Amino acid sequence: MIRATRIATCVCLLALAASLPLSEHEETRDLDVRVPWFTQPDVDTTWISYEKYYVQWENVPPVIDNFDTALYFIVDLHASHSLSNNTNLLPLATGFNFTEGQVEIRAPNAASGIYRLLLESSVWGIVIGPIFTLHRS
Repeated sequence: MIRATRIATCVCLLALAASLPLSEHEETRDLDVRVPWFTQPDVDTTWISYEKYYVQWENVPPVIDNFDTALYFIVDLHASHSLSNNTNLLPLATGFNFTEGQVEIRAPNAASGIYRLLLESSVWGIVIGPIFTLHRS
């Protein structure tokens, strides 16, 4: 009987310890995982090469203290299944403040066609945007 009581007490103490925050900082931190989505460009967007545009996204976590971010232009949509070697990615912006929800870029000089963007962060990984059109000037 004493052994069962000790085990029950240990289980209760472990449950209590697991519910406590690890630090004061963690107590105020937003621990929700949010994956952003693109609002611009979208399927109705047409870019002209060399022109400036804002790439925009929503569903941004309120606090990110890590600016390890990058925005890429996917050069070959048919090879997008092999993005791991980065040969099909053209960097458009790096190290920007993700919480602002946008970054200004210059459209690349690529052949006219249908493209996508890839938004990458060390916090939540990779998000691939909707298709859009690019016209070479």
